[in-house]
Amino acid sequence: LEAVHAPLAGWRGVFGLQTTRRDFSAIGEEAYVPPTLTKKHAAFLTEEYKLDNWRFEAGLRHEWQDIEVDAPGLIDTDARGTSASVGAVWKLAPQYSLRASLSRSHRLPTAEELYADGIHLATATYEVGNQDLEKETSNNVDLTLRKFEGDTTFSVSAFHNRVDNYIYAHTLDNHEGFQLVEYAQRDATFTGLEGEVRHKLSANYSATLFGDYVRA
Repeated sequence: LEAVHAPLAGWRGVFGLQTTRRDFSAIGEEAYVPPTLTKKHAAFLTEEYKLDNWRFEAGLRHEWQDIEVDAPGLIDTDARGTSASVGAVWKLAPQYSLRASLSRSHRLPTAEELYADGIHLATATYEVGNQDLEKETSNNVDLTLRKFEGDTTFSVSAFHNRVDNYIYAHTLDNHEGFQLVEYAQRDATFTGLEGEVRHKLSANYSATLFGDYVRA
């Protein structure tokens, strides 16, 4: 549900509400996660302000998550998370723009990461969840140069992302012929580049080359 508000001191934006309900269960050999009911609600606000060759952006989002689990010895969980971002786009020339953004976001652990305990046939792993998982906190900075007009356009971005309590599948020994993994947390850092070049060959055809590099 989204509502566009009237301009306020030059700012234009959208306020929204979102809700999701995920009722999950599996039986037989693929029941590596007990039945769970995940309810997630969120409220968000995005804003934009234009001034000459500049465009300023801001966003805010808050989430509420509750997970009910139907299995002996496991407890229900609830978590909250808030994400915020600010950015600026500068049209430095008629065909070029430079964008910079800062963001801080939370990611809440999923039912699989919390409660898994069994064989996941799709990945040939035996997964073990961790009820002590906390929310991830990500701090990100991103810089993008873009050419958006002409027969040849391109964009190139550089980013640096520091994540506190990053959730990952910690590889352990084999278990009954499957790779044993246990969900764990550890601080992580991601730094990388992304690029894309598109050339218009004719009125109906174009060619695109893209790629990325990341060091974690």
